[in-house]
Amino acid sequence: MIDLTVPTEATPWQQKVLAFRGHCHIFNGGPRGNGKSVVLCFDALDHCRQWGALASGLICRESHAGLQEIM
Repeated sequence: MIDLTVPTEATPWQQKVLAFRGHCHIFNGGPRGNGKSVVLCFDALDHCRQWGALASGLICRESHAGLQEIM
């Protein structure tokens, strides 16, 4: 069964990724299950919080199903 709850806090690993984002561009890859999609959502929300009405973004995924996961 798939857990459809939405995380409200980043894990310690995700917090490290989000803290590092402001310093350089990173590739966040690896196997399934370590929270890459969740940290992507937190990153997008933080970008919108930081820039407000000036924020713009584009999220690309390899498949339509992957994009639906973000939606």
